[in-house]
Amino acid sequence: MANVFTAFAGNANALAQTLFQSSSGISLVAGSVVYQGANNASSTFDSLSLGGAVISGPGILLTSGDGTPPLFNSSGSYTEGNGEPGDADLTSIVQTAFPGAGETQDATVLSFKVNVAAGIKTIVFDVVFGSDEYSEWSDSSFVDIAAILVNGQNAAFFSGDKKKPLSILDKNLGYFQDNESNGAIAFEYDGISNKLTVIAKVHEGVNDIKIAIADTGDTAYDSGIFIANIRGSTSDVSGILNEIAGTTGNDILKAIKGIDNLLIGDLGLDKLQANTGTDFLQGDDDPESGTGTTGKSDLDAVAASENFKDKFVFKKVDFLNKKIEKTDVILDFDEKDVIDFSAMVGPELEFIGRDGFSGNGGEVRYKQFKKSDFTAVYVDTNGDGKTDASLKLLGLHKLKDGDFDL
Repeated sequence: MANVFTAFAGNANALAQTLFQSSSGISLVAGSVVYQGANNASSTFDSLSLGGAVISGPGILLTSGDGTPPLFNSSGSYTEGNGEPGDADLTSIVQTAFPGAGETQDATVLSFKVNVAAGIKTIVFDVVFGSDEYSEWSDSSFVDIAAILVNGQNAAFFSGDKKKPLSILDKNLGYFQDNESNGAIAFEYDGISNKLTVIAKVHEGVNDIKIAIADTGDTAYDSGIFIANIRGSTSDVSGILNEIAGTTGNDILKAIKGIDNLLIGDLGLDKLQANTGTDFLQGDDDPESGTGTTGKSDLDAVAASENFKDKFVFKKVDFLNKKIEKTDVILDFDEKDVIDFSAMVGPELEFIGRDGFSGNGGEVRYKQFKKSDFTAVYVDTNGDGKTDASLKLLGLHKLKDGDFDL
C-alpha cells in the first residue's frame, strides 16, 4: 500500500535489507550494516506515490527529523530536532557547494557493504528527495543535504557538479515538484523531487555504500531521502537522472528542459524526445524482469522478448554535445529502432557510414569503439567537415542508412 510508513525499530540489518529486492548481481554483505542517528528519524514503506514520484516496491526513508511525516502538508516549517550530531562527509559536501554554510546537524546515516558480481559495472538506486525548506530557502546557506557515497565518492551530484548536491538548492529546482503553493501532494514536504535514478560505478567484490541526510546550519525544517530498489547494471553510465517512464502502450516521452533525464519507453512503439540536458534513452523494457515502469530498470541493453520499433528524436543541434563523453546516450539501440535527426537542420543530412566528413554538406557518420563497447554517431550540420553534434550508443552497432530519419 502506497505511503504507509513503519517507524524504524532499531534493526539496522533489516532496514538495509529492505533495499535489496532483486537478484541483479549486487547483494548485502552480512554483518556490515551500521545505523547512526535517532531511530525516530527513519522508517520503511511498501511503495511510494508522491505526485510524479512513484516507486513500486519497498524502500526506506531517512530524514533530518521525523521519520513518519504527516500525510498532508501541515506546516511550511515542519521541524523535529533529534539532538543528533552532523556528518563530516555531508559537511564537506555542503561547504564545497556553498562556502560559508555551517556544520551539518541531526544527521541520519545508513552505511553497509555490498558484494558486486563479475560483469556488473554500476549500482543503481531509486531515489526521491523532499524538504520543507522548499522553496524559500533554496538560495540560502541553510539548505539541507543528502548524499549517496559509493566507495567514498558522492554519486548524488546533479549533472556531476559539486555545486549541485542532492538538495532543494535553487540550481536544482527543475527536478522538483512544488507542494508549497497548494499542498496537492498528500505529504508534509513543500518540495518533493520527481523520481530520480542515481547510478554509480562499482568494482567486482566488496564495495562501501553510505546513504546520509542532515540539516545544514541549524536543526530547523525537516528533509528526507526515500531510497529503494538497489540493483546492479552492466551499463557503464553514471549520474543522477530525472526518470520519465512509459507504459505498456505506445508513448511519447519528452525530456524536461535544462535537467538530465532517463527516458524508459517500456513496451510499445515509443517516441523518446531529448532536450537540452544530458539525456539517457532506453526504448524497450524487459517484461520478464519487471523493469521500466515498476522502477526496477537495470539500465542494461537487454532486449525484451519482443523488441518494438522505437524512435529517438533529437530536434535541435544543441540537444547534443560535440564531445562524445558529454553527450546523450541511447542505452538499448537495436535494428528496429530509428534515430531521428530530421528536424535538426534545414537541408537534409546524408548518412556516409564510417567515412570521414567530406566538407561538402551536412553529413552523419559513425565509429565503433570496441575496447569501450560503444558506438559514436557524429553529425556535421553545416558542411564544414567538423563535428557539430554527437550521440553515444551503448554496444557495437553496424549502422546503416535505414537506422536514421534524416
